[in-house]
Amino acid sequence: MIESYNIINQQAKSMNSLRFKVIATIITVFLIGLVIVFTPFVFHGIRAASYVTASISEAKILLANVDNKDWQQAVESSESIEANLSKLNTEISGLGLISKLPKLKNDFKVGQQFIVVAQSLVGGYAETFKIFATIEQAGLTVDPNILLENKEVINLISQNKTQLALAKKQLEIANASFSEIDTNDFSGFFASYLIQAHDVLGQVLASTNIGLPVMGLLPDLLGYNGEKHYLLILENNMELRPTGGFIGSYGIITVESGKIKNLITDDVYNLDKLSEGKLLELAPEPMLTYNRQKYWYMRDANWYAGWPDSANKIVEFFHIERQNANLPDQRIDGVIAITPDFIANLLAVLGPINSHGIVFSENNFAMDLEEFVEGGFEAKNIPYDERKSIIGDLSKILISRIENTTAENFSKLWLAFKKNIDEKNILVYIFDNKLQQYFSDQNWAGEIRQTNGDYLMLIDSNFASLKTDAVMERSIKRSLSLNEAGDLMAHLEITYKHNGQFVKDLITRYRTYAKVYVPAGSWFESGSIKDETGETVLNMSSDLTYGNEYNKAYATYFVIIEPGKSKTVILNYKLPKNILDQYNQGTYNLLVQKQPGTIGHKLGIDLNLSKEISAYKAAILPNYYGKTSIGWESDLTVDREYKIKFN
Repeated sequence: MIESYNIINQQAKSMNSLRFKVIATIITVFLIGLVIVFTPFVFHGIRAASYVTASISEAKILLANVDNKDWQQAVESSESIEANLSKLNTEISGLGLISKLPKLKNDFKVGQQFIVVAQSLVGGYAETFKIFATIEQAGLTVDPNILLENKEVINLISQNKTQLALAKKQLEIANASFSEIDTNDFSGFFASYLIQAHDVLGQVLASTNIGLPVMGLLPDLLGYNGEKHYLLILENNMELRPTGGFIGSYGIITVESGKIKNLITDDVYNLDKLSEGKLLELAPEPMLTYNRQKYWYMRDANWYAGWPDSANKIVEFFHIERQNANLPDQRIDGVIAITPDFIANLLAVLGPINSHGIVFSENNFAMDLEEFVEGGFEAKNIPYDERKSIIGDLSKILISRIENTTAENFSKLWLAFKKNIDEKNILVYIFDNKLQQYFSDQNWAGEIRQTNGDYLMLIDSNFASLKTDAVMERSIKRSLSLNEAGDLMAHLEITYKHNGQFVKDLITRYRTYAKVYVPAGSWFESGSIKDETGETVLNMSSDLTYGNEYNKAYATYFVIIEPGKSKTVILNYKLPKNILDQYNQGTYNLLVQKQPGTIGHKLGIDLNLSKEISAYKAAILPNYYGKTSIGWESDLTVDREYKIKFN
C-alpha cells in the first residue's frame, strides 16, 4: 500500500508540476496578451480621453461665444472641436484588440459613427458662423434672437452662397452618416448610453435640418424682397378629409420684412355661395354618391391625397370664386394648411385666450370653437355669416403673443412648430420651386412619398358624419408572410371604433369613404368586414373599386359605424414581383405614411417569413424579435419606416 501510495504520490507531483507549467504558460501568454491589448489602449485611451476633454471644454467656449455673439471666436472654437473630434476618431481606431472584443466592438463602431455625425454638424455650424463673422466685419450686428427683424443682415446671409452650400454639404454628410447607424449595434456594455446619445443627436440633427438650409431662403419666404401672400386653410380634422379635414374657413396672410403685415379670415361658405349657379364643375364621384353633392367648391377642394395637388385645386377655386363674387384678384404665393391641433399646441405655450366670453385652452380649443360656430354664436347676437369671425379674433391675439413672447417661450414655440409639422398638422405648398423643394426635402409638403419598397397609406374621408372624427379611434394591423407559391402576401386589418353617442349637430354614425394605397403592381385577392355580429365576405368586384395614382395601386371601400360599435375591414393582397425580388436578395423595406390631420392610429406590424433576420432598423424597438419573425406595436403619429436585412 505504501509503495502504491508513493507511486501515486509521485504521479500526482508529476501531474501538479505539469499543471503548474501549463498554468504558468497560460499566465505568461495571458500577460503577453494583456500587454498587446492594453498597451495601445492605455496609450491611445489616454490621448482619446484628452481629446474628449478638449472637445467638451471647447464646446463650452463655443456656447459662450454664441451667447456673446462673437462670431469669429465661434468659428475658431468650431474648427478646434472639429480637429479634436477627428483626432479622437483616429485614437479610437488605434485602440487595438480591445476594440474587437464582442461586448465592445459594436460600441466602438457606433461611437465612431457618432463622432462623424457630430464632426459634420459642427462643420456646418462653422460655415454658418463664418457668414456671421463676415457680416460683422462689414459693421453690422448679427443677433439670432432678432434675426428676422434685420432685412440687411438677412439679405447678406442669403448672398453668401458658397458658405451656405458648404454648410448644406456638411449637413448632408451628417444626415447620411446618421442614417447608416444600425440600432442593432446598441448591444454592448454601453448600450443604454448609446441609445440616449442616438436620441439626442437625432433631435439636434432634426432641428439643424430645419434651420440651416432655410437661411438662404428667408428673404423670399418672409417677404424681404417684396410682400408675400399666403392662403391659409383651416382644416377641421373632426371632419376628416384626405389632407387633414374639412375646409371650414380660410384666410389671407400678407408677410413683409419678416412680419405679418395683414391677416383676414372668413367662412369658406361666404365665398362658395357666391359661385352657386356659376361654378358648374362636377364633384368627384364619391362626393356625389356618398355626400349627395353635385358640384365642386373650394370647401371640398382638398380631395387629393397629395397636398400639392389639393393646394393647386384650392387656389384654382379661390381665384374662380373671387371672380364670381366680383372681388379683385389676389396674388397667392403659397398655401398653408393647419388643423386645430396646432392651435391647441400654441395655446399650451402661450396660455389660454378669452374671446366672446369663452376661455379657449389647449384642452378644449377644437370642441369649444365648434360648439360656438354651430350654435353658440346665436347667444352672442352674432349674425350667421359672421359667426366664424371669432377665428380672426383668436388669430390676431395669437400673433400678438407670438411677436411679444419671451426667449424661453420662443424655444417652446419652435418645438411646437416642429412637432406639428412633423405630425402633419401643418402642410406647406409654395409656388416658388426652390422654396417648395426645401419643404419637400423636409417631408413637410404633404406629398405621397415615393419608395422602391413596400408601402401603405390609409386615407379616410368623412362624408355626412358631422364632426364624428372627434370620437373615432382607428387601428391598423399589417402582417406579411409567404404563401405556398412563394409570394409575399400582406394581411391588412383596419379597425374603426366609434367611442361616441348621438349629439345633435355634432356627432352621428360614422360614414367613411376610404382609400388604401399599396405598391404599384399589388393584387387585392380577398377581403371581409367583421363586427360583433360576425364576418361578411366582400365581393372584390363590386364592394371595392381600384385604381392607380402617385405611382401606387389603391383600393377603396365605404363603411358605416354606429355609435358605440366597431368594424374591422380586412384586405389580403399580393405584393408585386420587385418587392419579392428584394426579399430574395436579402432586404425588405416598408414605409407606412400618415394621413394629415389624424391623431395617430394604433399601428401593428408583423413579419413572419422564411429567411433568418440578420438586422433591422426602425425608430422604435420591436415588441418581439425571432429568428425569422419580427413585430412592432406603435402609433402613426408620424410616418413609420422599417428596414430589414436577411442572411
